[in-house]
Amino acid sequence: MAAPFIIPLLGGMIAVAFMFGSKKSNAKELPESSISSASKNATKTAEKAVKQKDWQTAIANAIASRDKNTVKKIISALKSAGMKEQAESLSQVLLEWAALSEHEKNKPKPVAKPVAKPVAKPKPKTVPSTVINVPEMVVTASPEKENANKLAQHIAGTKRYSEDKNLVKSYQNQNSLTADGLYGAASARSLWNIYDIIPPNPFYWPRTNTQSAISSYQKFLDEIKNERPDKAGIIDNLKRTVGR
Repeated sequence: MAAPFIIPLLGGMIAVAFMFGSKKSNAKELPESSISSASKNATKTAEKAVKQKDWQTAIANAIASRDKNTVKKIISALKSAGMKEQAESLSQVLLEWAALSEHEKNKPKPVAKPVAKPVAKPKPKTVPSTVINVPEMVVTASPEKENANKLAQHIAGTKRYSEDKNLVKSYQNQNSLTADGLYGAASARSLWNIYDIIPPNPFYWPRTNTQSAISSYQKFLDEIKNERPDKAGIIDNLKRTVGR
């Protein structure tokens, strides 16, 4: 069952997105493959939110991305989660974008005014925005993310060999990892990649090519730092102590 979510004032968000897109620019069509850095970040945030079943964040960032393909992916995810009404509502965004694009193409070109007899300018066409009424729902964390948070807090507060291996196994089974009960690099990486949780350092490393595995994990921590500069101090400390 899909986790309940809240989309307060989605109609307002769509109206704002429409207003943003209607401003004059050099682009004659909505961006498809070449989008700004901010749009790419919004797309990535939307895709992560889908994995976490955080539908409010997914919808908001899909609209902010201004990318048709991202919106289509979120619509597909909503349908798969059984939320057809919300998917249909979000589909109205694509219709408005298409109407706006068509309006821009058909906008009449300025008519040169003769000196003796000026030509009246045609009135600009207006495209009405669509108001979408979406029922409010209570936001709750998914059971999967609650389990992930529980594991991260447990590992951060214990030492190697003292961890609850059953808790580790439960998390590994939940995320299709090797369920050996050992909190290693694969389990740590999944906390960030799936749940956006900064992971405690792994307790266990492969017996062969150990240093290579540690160096690879340190590069992984650098990637997290680039995405979360506000947590640079915490991540730097993790990097210094990894493998100890």
